[in-house]
Amino acid sequence: MNVFSALSDPTRRRIIEMLASSEQLSATEISKKFKISPPAVSQHLKILREAQLVQVEKKAQQRIYRVNRDAMLELEDWVMKLHRLWDQGFDALDKILVVEKSELISGVERNNSMADEEKRELTFTRIFDAPRQLVFKAFSDPEQLRQWWGPQGWSMPVCMIDFRPGGDWSYCIRNPSGEKHWVRARYHKIVPTQEIAFSDVMVDSQGKVIGGLPEKHETVTFEDLGSQTRVTMHVRLDSLVDYEKLLAMGFLRGFNETLSNLEHFLQSRREYTQLRL
Repeated sequence: MNVFSALSDPTRRRIIEMLASSEQLSATEISKKFKISPPAVSQHLKILREAQLVQVEKKAQQRIYRVNRDAMLELEDWVMKLHRLWDQGFDALDKILVVEKSELISGVERNNSMADEEKRELTFTRIFDAPRQLVFKAFSDPEQLRQWWGPQGWSMPVCMIDFRPGGDWSYCIRNPSGEKHWVRARYHKIVPTQEIAFSDVMVDSQGKVIGGLPEKHETVTFEDLGSQTRVTMHVRLDSLVDYEKLLAMGFLRGFNETLSNLEHFLQSRREYTQLRL
């Protein structure tokens, strides 16, 4: 498991932070600090072990975890290398990022077409351990969307959907500091369980478009993999200026956290269904 892939998930980053501050914790102590199920936490710990970011020692019936300091030192050396390159100029840094970006940004492909500098595109791909119909429902049902849409720690107090081509999706998301952000979207194409296409833009609380912020054109496709579903989200911006604004707003990190929230939400629904059975 690649170190950067292991650290791409916010839950795993939080585990590393906890171990760094506490020096060592048992698997039970770690699990108690998360809302997700113990098996899900165990899976995150397994990934961190495979990436050699943590070490584990078995004591009686407990597994005690510690940060692998050698791995952290190697990571620190890599970061310091980037800082030195940064001081030498952005051009040198860009060359390093060309090599490292696929590892730093899990599931993200950036299409920078030099032939068309007025358009920039992003593609996110994630495989979810849930059937396609269930995943599609999570994107189309307002009550389900409210439980996972947005970066980690954000909430959605308002979500109104007219789920049909030409229908609107209006919602408000609130960051951990309590600040509210309103978004208005318009659905352009809906193919049940297969595809959703829409465009969205940030507005004020009265529904007026906020000038200077980018409008996104998004297409989400759902590929049936049996008991799993591959979700691909393609985001297109109208111009290079809008593309750079979106990156500056932290969209890459925010949407990867959103997909992680969806993963946890689908897992909780699957566990709930199993309990009812």
